[in-house]
Amino acid sequence: MQLIYEKSIPGRLGIRLPASDVPVAAPLPERLLRKEAAGLPEISELDAVRHFTNLSRRNFSLDTNFYPLGSCTMKYNAKILENVANLFASFHPMTALLPGGEAFCQGTLGMLHDLGTLLAEITGMDEVTTQPLAGAHGEMTGILMIAAYHAAKGNKAKKRRPLHRQIPRRPACSRVVFTRRPRAPRGCCRDDCRSDGAQLREGRRARCSLA
Repeated sequence: MQLIYEKSIPGRLGIRLPASDVPVAAPLPERLLRKEAAGLPEISELDAVRHFTNLSRRNFSLDTNFYPLGSCTMKYNAKILENVANLFASFHPMTALLPGGEAFCQGTLGMLHDLGTLLAEITGMDEVTTQPLAGAHGEMTGILMIAAYHAAKGNKAKKRRPLHRQIPRRPACSRVVFTRRPRAPRGCCRDDCRSDGAQLREGRRARCSLA
C-alpha cells in the first residue's frame, strides 16, 4: 500500500473553499508565519477518502481475525463491555491528587467497592481487590498474596531461587522480575526475546543469569 505522500500530485486539491465574507482580523505576527509550504500531500478528496478507508481495513479486528496473544478479557469480552469501560475513559487516574480531587473520585470508588463485594460473594472469597491494572499486574499481586500467606503461616522458603518462567512474548514483559525475595532467575531467552535453544537443551543444568 502506497503512502499518501506517494499519491501526491503537485497542484491537486481535495477541496475548493469559497471566498470568505468574514472581515479579516489582525494578521499574524511575521515570526509565526511559515517561510515555506507545510509539505502536506496534494491529492483529491476521493483519493483521500479511499486512502484512509483502505488504511482502516488493514487494522486488526477481533471480528475477522484470530487474536493469539493477551488475556481472555481481550479476546472474548462482549461488545457491550466496551461501552461499560467507556464510563471510566474520561476519569484521569491522577484526579485524586488534585486539590479537592477526592470528592470527584467517590462515585468511581463506590462502583469498584460494590463490584469487589459482589465478586467476593459470588466466588466465596473473603476479599476481592480491583487494584491490578493488567494481567501481569494481577500475576504479581497473586505472587505477593501467596508470599504473604506463607509468611503469616510461618512457612520458611526452602529454596532461594525458585523456578521462574519467562515467556518470550514481547520485550515489554519478557523480563518481568519480582521485587521481593526470593530472587527469581531470568528465563533462558536471548536479547531478541526468542528462546535460547542451547540453554533449553541444558535443561536443569542451565545457569541463567540473575535479573
